[in-house]
Amino acid sequence: MKKLKPDILLVLGGGTDGTLKPTLYTKERLHGFFKIHKKYEGIPVIVSGGYSTWSSFIPKYREADVMQHYLIKHGISKKLILVERQSRDTVSNAYFSKLLIKKHPEWKNILVMTTKGHGDRSKWIFKKVFGKKYSIE
Repeated sequence: MKKLKPDILLVLGGGTDGTLKPTLYTKERLHGFFKIHKKYEGIPVIVSGGYSTWSSFIPKYREADVMQHYLIKHGISKKLILVERQSRDTVSNAYFSKLLIKKHPEWKNILVMTTKGHGDRSKWIFKKVFGKKYSIE
């Protein structure tokens, strides 16, 4: 089966310590984005993440804020970045990202970036939340 070109790229947050410096998993996911972004240059990207359900504090900067700052700092146009900062876990990453994506009915093919050990679970959750009208990779 031929993989479709994504209409939207989506990077999942991987934690925040409340500063604008990405934590380990967040940085790994951003590096995954940078490995492929030239191939999909000009395609919008959603950065998705508030802060973990397990967090003992409400951070000054949400995961999405950290990722947006990092992308802009590394040359990605702010115009291409959509920010989802309400989610607290993978299910809510999918839910709140879908609310953004539904505003663009032409976006049907979604490429989700996460860490290797989180990929299968994320793909399953996103497919359940988005349904059959969307292609999730």
